[in-house]
Amino acid sequence: MGRYLGDAIITRAILDRLVMNAIRVRIDGPSYRQQVAEERAKQRAEKRVAKAADSSGTASASAAKKSRKTRASKRRAAKPATRSKP
Repeated sequence: MGRYLGDAIITRAILDRLVMNAIRVRIDGPSYRQQVAEERAKQRAEKRVAKAADSSGTASASAAKKSRKTRASKRRAAKPATRSKP
């Protein structure tokens, strides 16, 4: 609790004062945050579907790319370490 203000006791005192003097406002109706969250979830789902459709045709290209990376890392590992002379 005191991570942001530095001291846990002072942080609690500040929060206590804020809550004690706060006015509670009740708002009926749709939640903007919930609406935005649902839209984002829908967009992510659409991206996943599109990515799955694209990846079905490019699986061999992905495997080839992974193979090139593996070969490059093996070459680097096989190369002897050299020290530069001062």
